[in-house]
Amino acid sequence: KQDWQRPSAPILSATTTGQDWCRVVLTMPSVLRADGFYKMWYVGSSEHARPSYLHLGYAVSTDGLHWGAYSGNPIATDDAIPWARQFQTPYVLYDLQEKIYKMWFTAVDEGDAEGGTGARRRVGYGESPDGISWTFREEPVFHGARGPCVLKLDDGTYRMWVNAPSREAPDLELTKNIISARSEDSLHWEEERDAVRSGGIYSSCVYPFVMYDRDELVMWFCGHRQ
Repeated sequence: KQDWQRPSAPILSATTTGQDWCRVVLTMPSVLRADGFYKMWYVGSSEHARPSYLHLGYAVSTDGLHWGAYSGNPIATDDAIPWARQFQTPYVLYDLQEKIYKMWFTAVDEGDAEGGTGARRRVGYGESPDGISWTFREEPVFHGARGPCVLKLDDGTYRMWVNAPSREAPDLELTKNIISARSEDSLHWEEERDAVRSGGIYSSCVYPFVMYDRDELVMWFCGHRQ
């Protein structure tokens, strides 16, 4: 799990893309393998480094290294989100039982001034028959969270790992805590517990990615050094 090698050049980049919509920001990929192809969803913008909008793109690869961006990108603009703006941290899985793609993502809900803090990040949800044409739910499915990673279990239920404030330590910020949650239907979530907290040389723990490795769960996440 630790013997990683970095290619000498980016596999997809804002500086080399031929598409105008993501010439400044191209980030936050979610990748899966289906129908013999690697499929990637990512967000981008042609504004400055902290853009007011982030749209959703799609690319395909046969080997995971050489990618072709979909000619119809962006496949969804942030005004496709009924309750918010700015696509962030998309996470996509293909539901083998239902034969559809499911996406959980973060967006900024500017209309909610809960707690007096202004804009809030929520987790939204969408479905697609082909990974390109998406229908997004009219309201968020999880509040006050960012960076979801979701697995569908053998019993048909779902588990999510996501950055969210801690109930056990209320002063712990969203970026310093990853929680786990469960759902019967992928839409209604019940928080379980804190899963990972920042500590040691790291002042944060963000962007969790969880998968099964044989009979156990393993997680990778990012952290900022103190």
